[in-house]
Amino acid sequence: MPYILLGEAAYIKYADSLLGLQLTPIPLTPETRLNKIVNTHADTLIWSDGKVYIINREYIKNLPPELTRYFTQTEDSPMGEYPNDTVFNALTIGKYIFSRTQSLSPTIRDIAASNGYTLVNVKQGYARCSTLALPQANAALTADNGMADTLRTHGIDVLTIQCGHVALSGCEYGFIGGASFVDERTRTVYFFGDIFAHPDADRIIQFLKKRGYETASLAGTLTDYGGAVII
Repeated sequence: MPYILLGEAAYIKYADSLLGLQLTPIPLTPETRLNKIVNTHADTLIWSDGKVYIINREYIKNLPPELTRYFTQTEDSPMGEYPNDTVFNALTIGKYIFSRTQSLSPTIRDIAASNGYTLVNVKQGYARCSTLALPQANAALTADNGMADTLRTHGIDVLTIQCGHVALSGCEYGFIGGASFVDERTRTVYFFGDIFAHPDADRIIQFLKKRGYETASLAGTLTDYGGAVII
C-alpha cells in the first residue's frame, strides 16, 4: 500500500480510517526547531512536486528507515516562526512553483532551475497550506485572494472560497489546503473533518466533481492538520 505521511494529531485521529482506504499512515513527530502550531505539518516539513520529495537530513531520522529511499535529503530546514518556517511550503502546479521566494529552500531553487520550473513569488508564505491544489486538473481552490489572482494569471483554474471555517489549534483559523489531501489513485479529495459544515461546501464539491474528483469527509470538525503527503 502507498504510504501517507501526516501530522501526529491527524495520525492519532485517522490512522484506522486511512488503513481502511488502503493507505499506510506514518506519523510526523514534532520538529523541535519549529513553532508548535506547524511542527508536525506535512506541508511544512516536506516539499514535493509529485515525483521528488525533499526533507531535512536530520528530521528524516524520525521516519521509518524504509522511507529513506523516497526522499532527497537537504541541510535546509524550516525553523522558528514565520517566515523562517516556510522554506518547504511551496505549491507546485504544472511547471510553476508558487512560494514566498525570499524564504524558499535553496534545494528547491536548484530543482526548479534544473527541471524547467518557473518560480513565482507570492505574499502568502504558506502557499501550499493555503491552497487545495489539483495539479493533474490544473486547478486549485483557496480563500486567499492574492493566491487566487496569481494562480489565475498563470493559467490555473481557481475557485475562491470564504476565509475561515477551518479549525487550527493555536490560531484563529486554518487553511483548506492543510485540511485536505488528494488520492489520485481514486481521484478523491479527502477532508480532515466535515466539508459539509463549510459554507461553500456545495461550490467546493461541484468544482471538484466537474474536474473528475469525488469528495469524502473524515470524522470530526474541519481542521487544518497540515495536509498529507502520499508516496
